[in-house]
Amino acid sequence: MITDELNLTRRQMLAGLATASAAAALPGCASPAAVLDETQAHELARQAFLYAYPMAYFARLRRVRLSQPDPVAKATQRWNAFQHLNAVITPETPGAPQTDTFYSRLWHDVSREPLLISVPATDGRYWSLQNCDYLGTTFGMPNRRTVRGPTLVAIVGPNWRGALPAGVSQVYRSGMDKGFSLLRMYFAGPQDQAAAIRIQTGFQARPLSVHLAGAAWDGLDGSGVFQPLPVAADPLADFKAIQTLWQECPPPATDAALMRRFSPLGLAVGAGPIDALSAEVKRGMAKAEAEVRAQVVQATRSVPGTRTANGWVLPKPSIGLYADGDHLYRATCALFGTVCTPVDENVYVVAQHEAGFAKRLSGSARYELHFPKALLPQADAFWSVHAYTDRYTTIPHPAARYSVGDRTPGLVYGSDGSLTIHLQAEAPEAGRMSNWISTQAGQPFSLVVRAYEPQGAIKELSWPGPQIRVVG
Repeated sequence: MITDELNLTRRQMLAGLATASAAAALPGCASPAAVLDETQAHELARQAFLYAYPMAYFARLRRVRLSQPDPVAKATQRWNAFQHLNAVITPETPGAPQTDTFYSRLWHDVSREPLLISVPATDGRYWSLQNCDYLGTTFGMPNRRTVRGPTLVAIVGPNWRGALPAGVSQVYRSGMDKGFSLLRMYFAGPQDQAAAIRIQTGFQARPLSVHLAGAAWDGLDGSGVFQPLPVAADPLADFKAIQTLWQECPPPATDAALMRRFSPLGLAVGAGPIDALSAEVKRGMAKAEAEVRAQVVQATRSVPGTRTANGWVLPKPSIGLYADGDHLYRATCALFGTVCTPVDENVYVVAQHEAGFAKRLSGSARYELHFPKALLPQADAFWSVHAYTDRYTTIPHPAARYSVGDRTPGLVYGSDGSLTIHLQAEAPEAGRMSNWISTQAGQPFSLVVRAYEPQGAIKELSWPGPQIRVVG
C-alpha cells in the first residue's frame, strides 16, 4: 500500500517510539460542557487521536509539499493545480516509487467553489485519479473504466449547491472542504515515456470560475499554509495540528456523533485553543498522543492486513474506504502509504519476511519467487513486483531496472507457464537477467506486488502470493 509520498514526514512521525495496547472501546458520550479528569481525558483522547491521526499526517505532508520544492519535480506545488511527476526513478527517489507508473499530485480546496478536472483522451492507457479527504478516505476514483476522455469531472465540497457546465460527466462530492488527489498512469518503459507524459500533462485542474472565464491557471501559492509544530517541541503538537485542520475543514457530517464526543478536547468548530484546556485534560491528551503514535508506528512496522502461508500480507477489504470503522487500520495506512487504493482498483501485497514471518528478507541471502501459472496475478491492466530498502527506495541495478512484471521485456517463463523471479545481490547468469530483481548484501528489504484492475483470487484477497524460496 505504498505510494510515492513523503519520507520526511514519515520520519518525523516515527519519532518517539513506545509500546501501547490496542485501543479500547469508546467511552460514553461526552458533551462540550463535560468536565474531564486526567484519566477520562486520556481515554477519550486515545480514541480521538486514533480517529484523527491522518489529519495530523496530512497537515505535515501538506506543509512540506506546498512550501518546499519537491526533490523529484524540483518545484513547489500550488493549490488546485496538478504537480506532474515523471522524472526517471533512481535509487535516490524517496517514497517507494513505482517504476512503471507516473504520479501527479493535487492538493484541492473546494471550500468556495468546485474544482473541474480535464481528462484527455487516454487511448486505452491505464490511469486512475484517487480523490481523498484528510482522513485518507477515498470519495471518488475516476479511471479508464468509468470515464472516457476527453471530458470534465468535478470535485465539489460537502455543502456546495449549484450548476456545473454541460461538459462535466462525473461529479465527486467530498465530505471535507479540502483534500488530496493522486493520479496514477502506466507507462511501458523508456520508449513509452514521451507518449505517457503527453497524456499525463493533459490532466489539468481549474476552479469553476476560472474555467467559465477561460482564464489561464497555474494554481494558488500555498507557501503560507499552516505549519505544525515539531513533535519534539510540544507533546500536543499533533492534537494542535488536528484542531487547526478541524477548523479549516471539519470531518464529514457522517461522523457527527464522534465529533460531539471529542469536543471536550477542543476538537470542534469554533473551539478555543488547546492550551486553554485544564492541566488535567492536557496531561491526559499528551499521554494519549504519545501512546497512540507509537501504536500506529508499531502496526505499520508489522504491515497491517492478513498474512498468508507463503509469507505475504494481503490488505483488508476496507482499505482505501474504511467503512468498517477500523481507525487503527486507517491511521496505519496513512503512515505506511499516504493514500491506499480500494481493492477493486489496485491490490498491494507486501512481503518483508521469509515464509513463517520469523526472519526478515535480507540481501545476504538469495531467494526465488516462484509463481505457478495458476498463481500469476490476474490483472486487466498490469501487475509488477518491486523490491525496496527500509528507506523506501529502490535498490541499485546495473540496468536501472527495479521491478519485474507482466510487461517486462524478455521475461522467461517455465515450460509449464510458471514464472521464477530471482532476488539476489549479485547478477545471475545471462539467461536469467530479465527475471532478476537486485537486492543489497547485508541489507533488509521488502517486496510489493501491485495488481491494477485485479481479478480472481487477488481481487478476492484469497491469493497466497508466490512462494519465497531460500536458495543460498
